Amino acid sequence: MSNVIIKRAVENIRRGTSVYTPIIELVVNSIQAIEEKGNVDEGEINVVIKRSGQTKTDSAERDITGFTIEDNGIGFTPKNRESFDTLYTDKKIKEGGKGFGRFTCLKYFEDVHVSSTFAEGDSFLQRTFKMGKKTEIIVDEEITESESAETGTKISLKGLKTPIPERTVNTISRVLVEKLLPFFIKDDKKCPKVYLADESGEKVLEGREIQIAANTPFYGYVICELTRKVKEWLEEVKDFKPLPDRMGYFRRHSNLNLYIEVLSWEKVLKDSTMRNKIFFHKLGLE
Repeated sequence: MSNVIIKRAVENIRRGTSVYTPIIELVVNSIQAIEEKGNVDEGEINVVIKRSGQTKTDSAERDITGFTIEDNGIGFTPKNRESFDTLYTDKKIKEGGKGFGRFTCLKYFEDVHVSSTFAEGDSFLQRTFKMGKKTEIIVDEEITESESAETGTKISLKGLKTPIPERTVNTISRVLVEKLLPFFIKDDKKCPKVYLADESGEKVLEGREIQIAANTPFYGYVICELTRKVKEWLEEVKDFKPLPDRMGYFRRHSNLNLYIEVLSWEKVLKDSTMRNKIFFHKLGLE
């Protein structure tokens, strides 16, 4: 049983987060739950956008009110439940997290509801609870026999506090991909499928299937502020090499047939200016 001043824990989360932080946190938790279950190949995570019933006059899209994140991982076992109910958890720190990411949910959403099926011996149990807002992290908890024989967890984030400027499924999907990219490009990482959909039925657009040969090369580009900390991380941790002009870094992942460049905003602006200058010169439009 926790005894935490949750309001203070939430208020202490000041910098480095956005409304997308709790969604990323829950998706990463789902990936770890699927890994713990040992079913990464069959693993699936579904993120669904929840909307209000009315449309704003200046937009065809209804306001976003929340999200649900559902996975087929191991579920809230007693061990995982205890980890969730602890302020700073050793389990999450060992997995690379800070151990308090779930509190970002209450920073950006009014309510957090959890429904999870987990195995206990030969039985399957369903655990439901809400995230508390006073001194208990877990409140209104109930454990019943599950009607399902499949483990997994569904977390509902309700009552969005901060409006999301991005409204369409495609735009939100691009933001989520950008923020999850560092997690997916790890050499030793194999990830489950992650889907994003709108509760109205709209899904991320899918074009025709692209036929990819075994030797097809891939190229990835990341544009960011190249701070000292980022440079140290790229050089010392990820083994990236500097570009000749020192305004970016590159690395080849031979096992993925992937070439990645991390570029500064200044380099992108400089290179695009140069390309446009040459283009207009050729057209005689200078």
